Amino acid sequence: MPPAIERLAGAVATPLAHVPAAPGSASLIRFVGGIIDADGRPHVASHLSRRGMILQAPSPAGGERRMLAGRWLYGGIWFEHYGHFLLETLGRAWHLAETAGPVVFHRPARDAAGAVPATLNDWQTELITALLGSPSRLHFIAAPTEFEELVVAETGSVIGERFTAAQAAALATIGGRVAQAGGSVAGPPSRRLWLSRSTLPTGRVVGEREFEAALAAAGFEVMQLQELTLAEQVRAFDEARVVAGFTGTAFHTALLAGRRTAELVHFARFPAHVGQFAICAAAAGYPARFHDCFLGFEPDVEDQAASAVSPAAARAVRQDFAAVWRVLEDLGALPAAARAVPER
Repeated sequence: MPPAIERLAGAVATPLAHVPAAPGSASLIRFVGGIIDADGRPHVASHLSRRGMILQAPSPAGGERRMLAGRWLYGGIWFEHYGHFLLETLGRAWHLAETAGPVVFHRPARDAAGAVPATLNDWQTELITALLGSPSRLHFIAAPTEFEELVVAETGSVIGERFTAAQAAALATIGGRVAQAGGSVAGPPSRRLWLSRSTLPTGRVVGEREFEAALAAAGFEVMQLQELTLAEQVRAFDEARVVAGFTGTAFHTALLAGRRTAELVHFARFPAHVGQFAICAAAAGYPARFHDCFLGFEPDVEDQAASAVSPAAARAVRQDFAAVWRVLEDLGALPAAARAVPER
């Protein structure tokens, strides 16, 4: 069954407010606001959901509202986090990439005054330009707004549930446009890449830097994707034979590649940390393997300040690097004669 596309006449979109998770609260709601149909009912199909749970509640349309004539396309919720941007903000790319017209997104306000940011960072600009042709088509909902016609396509990506083949094809189209704009032309798929987390501010793996030095000596390229342009990242995945690393957002960049022959080798940072990564790899046609070499948690001594933000951010993970090395050897990604790393 093809994804649904609804055309709503007289729908109202109310601004989106972020609801922080309260300690001890069982509430799943993280956003308040959204789309209300002409009869005043919440348009539940457009609400954000993950793993079968709705995370968005409606807010009243109120009396005063601005009116927008003509046909408008609904994009979804605008996330600042790169991984959620790829999976959720671009979740309707399968429809938007080939459909003309102005596009509106819900973007949560960043301050108590309810001001909605209007600027984009570099990678957001690149992705939106590749999706829409020009950022000038992009609009944010900053006040209650009534639309003469609002087109709401079903999202092709729901975390923990689905990632459609049409959505996977759309992200490859976006990645191809990014690569073309950056003048990137992929060579043969022969590179062995390790997606490093060792310089990230949170989510560290204890001992990864030393492990990366051993991998580099054995011929792996240790990649800090956040230091590359998007075009360079897409090219790296297109030219890869093997892409390995501890599971994280960097693997989602593989969805922007057009040549999806690289074997994706995930080492879970947490037990059973597979979920959406497996769903996306299957939809995109990647051969993928998932391994659990997790040993435990320990305080992140390099970033004690993170505990003030989130207890999870203040914990680093320990991994069985010897087991990781053996897996890469068994896959033929490392020569058998390469120096093995010691147990940690």
